[in-house]
Amino acid sequence: MKKTECKSMKTRLVGIITTMIFVVLIVGCSTNIKESVTLNDRQIDILLSEDLPTEWNKLTPNQQKSIQAIEEMLEYLENKYDKEFIYAGYKLPDMLGYEEESLLVYADGDNPKTDCFTVERTEDGFTDNYSEVLAYDAYQCMLDEAVKEIANDYVMKIFADIGKVDESNNVVNASAVVIVDSDKVENEDELAQEIEERIYNVEGIDDISLYFVKNTSVNDLTRENWEEIIKTENIVNNYFTVREDILK
Repeated sequence: MKKTECKSMKTRLVGIITTMIFVVLIVGCSTNIKESVTLNDRQIDILLSEDLPTEWNKLTPNQQKSIQAIEEMLEYLENKYDKEFIYAGYKLPDMLGYEEESLLVYADGDNPKTDCFTVERTEDGFTDNYSEVLAYDAYQCMLDEAVKEIANDYVMKIFADIGKVDESNNVVNASAVVIVDSDKVENEDELAQEIEERIYNVEGIDDISLYFVKNTSVNDLTRENWEEIIKTENIVNNYFTVREDILK
């Protein structure tokens, strides 16, 4: 068979498969959708924030399904924690099962840039990782305390990144980012080792990223802005370690 004929057959086959998937998607999304629903103020605000219609019958089946699911998840959070939560994003599960359905939110009064967390659907309800947000302040204080003596001699900042909290709200998986002004540092290797050893004494730390920087106002760095402010050309030296390498 000639290459042009093969290409033509492949094109027709892709077109047929795409049409089949599209039909399945439309039929599947059309099931279990109510003919008419009165949206509450919160749902209307969310739709407006996404530049979507605020009338039920003008939404697509996927949009109808999504706005209902978002409300269910927000109600779950409010019943569990007795506080208001703010919508930050929503994702439908993909057809291949690689992506789970999830809602991105943050508590009213929290910082949307640093305190967002997710809600996911389970077989019997929902689950969330808000406990990681709740644990952050206390855990950050533990890291600050661990390097307090070193911080008296050098200009430095340390930021926690919590990955997992157990049922007792103890941090069991976390990373730390350390940024040190290199101006007064005579031996970076020795100082890096001392910092790492102290931080790894904090329960839950799995890895540390440590940067020595120049021409940077380290005191002005925050958890929210450090990634934007630190420039590659200002990094004098950097170290990345994991707990197993240091505490053998």
